[in-house]
Amino acid sequence: MSRRSLSGAVITALVLVAWTPATARSQIGPSHWDADERVLVTSFQRVTALARSPDRLFAATDEGLVVRNEAFGQWELPITREDGYPPSRVTALAWDRRDGTLWLATEDARLIQLEPFDRRFVDEIRLNERISRIIPSADDPSQLLVRTRGGWFSMDPFSRQMTGLDATAADRAISADFELRERRELLSNPRFDAARAFLATRGSTHYQITDVMPATELGQFWVSSYGGFLFRYDSFTGLATPVDYGLVGRGGGAVLVDETGTWFAPGEVTDRYAITWADPELAVWRTWESESIGPMDRDLPSDPIHVLLRRGNDLWAGGDRGVYRFDGKAWHREATGQIGVGQRVLSLASGPDDLAGTWVGTDRGLFRLQGPGALAGSVMLGARRITALASHAGGLWVGTDWGLAGFESAAGLPVATSSEGQPRGPVTSLRASGSRLYAGIDRDVWWLEDKVWHRADALGALSAPASALEVRDGIVFIGSDDGLIAWNTNSGEQRRFSFAAGDLPTGSRGEEGVMAVSAIGPDVVWLTTPAGAMRLTLD
Repeated sequence: MSRRSLSGAVITALVLVAWTPATARSQIGPSHWDADERVLVTSFQRVTALARSPDRLFAATDEGLVVRNEAFGQWELPITREDGYPPSRVTALAWDRRDGTLWLATEDARLIQLEPFDRRFVDEIRLNERISRIIPSADDPSQLLVRTRGGWFSMDPFSRQMTGLDATAADRAISADFELRERRELLSNPRFDAARAFLATRGSTHYQITDVMPATELGQFWVSSYGGFLFRYDSFTGLATPVDYGLVGRGGGAVLVDETGTWFAPGEVTDRYAITWADPELAVWRTWESESIGPMDRDLPSDPIHVLLRRGNDLWAGGDRGVYRFDGKAWHREATGQIGVGQRVLSLASGPDDLAGTWVGTDRGLFRLQGPGALAGSVMLGARRITALASHAGGLWVGTDWGLAGFESAAGLPVATSSEGQPRGPVTSLRASGSRLYAGIDRDVWWLEDKVWHRADALGALSAPASALEVRDGIVFIGSDDGLIAWNTNSGEQRRFSFAAGDLPTGSRGEEGVMAVSAIGPDVVWLTTPAGAMRLTLD
């Protein structure tokens, strides 16, 4: 054996340790879930690598793989850890033209193969050194060229054989690939290099550029950033346009399904705040963003949002700094003199006909808004913390840490009403549906019908208070710190989904809890958790 081949064999032995089929690792979480039954939408803002197929852009982020169909100009469903996405940061991506798969290199020295259209991870190769680059070979279509700290190697994914290469082989591979050649030329362009420091900018924040990739249009490029997601760069004008997708904050806050799609709002303190909307297929996204310091628009929500409400043509949002209204074109901050900084909005409700208006529950009392910016009533029930609101049977029901209070109209003014068997205890959630009003009180669920309260004995005592309630076609969804219950009030059937069993995703530090629930139908529901917003298909 020559000295050169012996050296290559030694290097290969050092780099390649073992391989394991990824079929064993692709079943992440409970095996009874199919890939499309759980869709997690979180913050995909931290992008680490890009790759292109003939008609799709792939962006690897810290939280999942984002896919854009460039032929239709729409996003596809993300591939996250619920689908088997690796927990270790992805350092490089490459599209394999030979079999139409995607290769992901990770920070913990693994090379993972994905069938993106089936959303399945099908193979995994474990190495001793982290891969910083993957490109298809120009000389042999069956080979991948990988770069580690030890240099460039040619690898056959089938046989796992690796051979050391010199840099000229990588240069030939880049020159033979249109996208990679265009990428190299852009990175060496002095104009682009001079714009690096401020190109990836949102508001007043500049983000580090992590990768670039040609788009389908001439002179257009995708630019990825670590913290600001993607930008569309025009090499003719030198301008970059930010692109929206997913949540801005990782943890979910409020979620609301309406006839237009789904609305999301952040529930945690962060340096960026945004209300986000997606169409029903999650193919089109739009974001209205502000900043916690020096907001770009003072009427935009610039704080954690706890509740969303659709009232007529307007969308209302309540958060740490007050209440906001979106009229379909612009955001407006409402009643800033009375409901502002220092008052957290915890609940919202559309009042019944005789008590018309938007009712706002804060940690300091109850307010009534009639018309844009018009405060019709101020603090009621003392200065108590209003945890939940709901309109039911022509009246308004108010939940507090102390218990329930019902109001009906007397000459347009709210007066207390009574009901039989009214439960006592701290109220965590309210939801009206048809002839019933459901209430989460302490660790029980109750319902009111014909002015009589009933305890949901079929559920028994909950393991944690009901933080969120939703009702759709006789199915009551109950969210808590322990998970989600779907209770069919017609058949009595109950389905329970927990964090402990892996049904629901935990936060980055293991946090658990369902903060909000909004149903698309009796078998499809959105819920927010510390990991983000998840769409569950229960059928």
